Amino acid sequence: MKHLAPLFHNTAQKAFTMIEIVMAVAVIALGLLPLLWMLASSHENTRDTMEEFIATNCATEMIETIQAIPYEKLIEVENICLNESGTLPASIKKLDLNIPEFHKGFKVFLSLKKLQLRNDLPNCENLSDEYFPKSVKKQAAIAAQPFTIEVVVEWGDKAPKDCVKLITIKGSY
Repeated sequence: MKHLAPLFHNTAQKAFTMIEIVMAVAVIALGLLPLLWMLASSHENTRDTMEEFIATNCATEMIETIQAIPYEKLIEVENICLNESGTLPASIKKLDLNIPEFHKGFKVFLSLKKLQLRNDLPNCENLSDEYFPKSVKKQAAIAAQPFTIEVVVEWGDKAPKDCVKLITIKGSY
């Protein structure tokens, strides 16, 4: 039995117990939890900002498209959904709008309304063409009636939906 003694001579080895390992992992997890929460909320905020940026670009693109149409061709429309090309009324089709394909999940609504800013302008139709050319009469008549262009872009699943609303005026300048 003397040859077995060296094998059992140093049996007291130092090691971590299971409780110590579990406690160390718990402390590390509690330390990382706020960091993980911060990363998750940062990701959500970045996604929200990106969606708002896309919606603003869609609305701006539609406003620029409408601004390029001559004043004389504009008509009054209210809350027309531009995503559903099959349901566009004939009046809006006459505008020859080049409607881009919008990002999935975004709905774009268009409203065009005439504003009655002034009612004190004289009726220029009966004035002599000699002193008041047709272009001057026309400008005077429509200077008091600019169109408001309103584009609303909605997205998201929650109620109320997230939206961007851009409004501008187009007159005959």
